[in-house]
Amino acid sequence: MRAPCGGEAQRLPAREERLLHALASAEPDLAAAARQGAWDLLRPQGASGSGSTDYASALNADGSPLQVCVSVDADRRTTALVADPGSDQATAVAHHRHGMAALSRLSRRTFDGATRARATEVCRALLPTDVGAYPELAVGTVWLGVPLQDDGLGVYLNGAWGGALARWNRVTRWLTEEGVPSEAWTTPIAALCGHAHVSSLAVDIDRSGRSRLKVYFRLDRPIPLTAFGAGLWSSSLLAAFLDEVAGNRWLPRSGLVFCMSFAAGRSRLTDVKVDVCGHCMGEDTDWPQCLDRVAAIAGTARVPWVPWELGRSTEVAFLGMGCRADGSTRWNLYLRSGR
Repeated sequence: MRAPCGGEAQRLPAREERLLHALASAEPDLAAAARQGAWDLLRPQGASGSGSTDYASALNADGSPLQVCVSVDADRRTTALVADPGSDQATAVAHHRHGMAALSRLSRRTFDGATRARATEVCRALLPTDVGAYPELAVGTVWLGVPLQDDGLGVYLNGAWGGALARWNRVTRWLTEEGVPSEAWTTPIAALCGHAHVSSLAVDIDRSGRSRLKVYFRLDRPIPLTAFGAGLWSSSLLAAFLDEVAGNRWLPRSGLVFCMSFAAGRSRLTDVKVDVCGHCMGEDTDWPQCLDRVAAIAGTARVPWVPWELGRSTEVAFLGMGCRADGSTRWNLYLRSGR
């Protein structure tokens, strides 16, 4: 992310300040970029005060609008912010307007030329013209992700509007328009249609304009990963991850979020991922032990600072693992502010 501009009283509500403080304590080199990113994402419109804390966000189970995402690969650890701009607004239309304003700010800061309009075009393609006509969108339309070590932007759109079949049709139309060959998506979508529903859609855009297209879904009924219609879902690492985080626990289907990613011109999935709700895993979870085991499954280093913070200033929102088509693996830890 580019350096902060300065000049504004960048004070956010207390819970978000605690999360930023935890990140700054653990990763001092990221403190300035994190504060600027959070301010660009969540600052009140037309004001520089602390804003409201009466949130209605679907980003976190407690309604709060900010996450820190730590992503760990075999040779690298990266950190990003994910936020729901405008979640303190009273109406869906106002919520959407604030989200689009934040998207515009971040696009101007991050991109040049034609790439700047890319994210806005995706929003037009995947959201209804009148967001106020869909009660499902009252919890927000646009969530944004800001990488702290790199220049880029993640745009996450609420896909949970309209009927189940209409959502999958919207996905196939979008992927076709984006130049993804039908061989990449026909089999997995056919396998999932009738068993799962689309929850959100996303595009990750880097400085050069390259995009990764992501489809998030939840299951309507239990089916095995091997029935998801793509070989990547059959990875033994994903099975081991789910066994570790779920074990003998009962997890609601809503506590599991699956994602499959595509790229223009690629005739197969680029990667798949499953995220598990931290709250659903239970308050008795031994997080330091759990995270060490997940790191061992993925074959990566652990995150040394996270166990010190959990239970004090941060809580686990989601814990996830992904497998790429090139055979590499990553795991993601999404943190929200503690109560």
